[in-house]
Amino acid sequence: MTQHNTDYLLQMRDVTFRYQATSEADLLAIAQWDLRVGQKVFLYGPSGSGKSTLLNLLAGTLKPQQGSIRILNQDIALLSARKRDKFRAQNIGVVFQQFNLIPYLSVAQNIEAAAWLAGNTRADLSHRIAQTIRQLQLPTTILAQQASQLSVGQQQRVAIARALINNPRLMIVDEPTSALDSDARDSFMQLLLQVCEQANSTLVFVSHDQSLSQYFDERVSLASLNQAIPAKAEQ
Repeated sequence: MTQHNTDYLLQMRDVTFRYQATSEADLLAIAQWDLRVGQKVFLYGPSGSGKSTLLNLLAGTLKPQQGSIRILNQDIALLSARKRDKFRAQNIGVVFQQFNLIPYLSVAQNIEAAAWLAGNTRADLSHRIAQTIRQLQLPTTILAQQASQLSVGQQQRVAIARALINNPRLMIVDEPTSALDSDARDSFMQLLLQVCEQANSTLVFVSHDQSLSQYFDERVSLASLNQAIPAKAEQ
């Protein structure tokens, strides 16, 4: 019987995923992957290898055809769509490659939307949003600006603020530096690791750019995770 240890934020077992159910080849086949609370992992692999697919499985926006993905000891694939959305909003922060800010909303409204999805209606929410923005080295005056008016670097930090607002236990960051020059990239990486450390968030950072691995103590190749599942797991 599989043991579920509270020291682990993530436990994946015998997970397979394919986009076409009739396909013989699995895009992902991960027999086991565990992450301890507070771990910060650089996950790498070439474009098209399934990195973003794995992140979507971790976030619960995709469900595996087989296996279990337990986050905080909850198998997220077993939750209804509504409960899975609520669980993600409350426990998982995601920074997308394209940031996915709502362009016609203000910065404050973009961050508030993430808080409301998680049921976060704290009286001091506006204060916490301002505090998070300052933590990310942005002026609080930016809160009134529309997201469409921001520079790429500003959008990136607002996306982090949105991901952090609910104090997520797991941060998922997908190729966020592709549009930045080297100086801005280095500044971003140092800031991201700092805020995740302060929040005690477990971090899964995905990139094809292996030079970014210098910021992480642990590096994981998707190819090393993506191995054939033993035949007994298919039964």
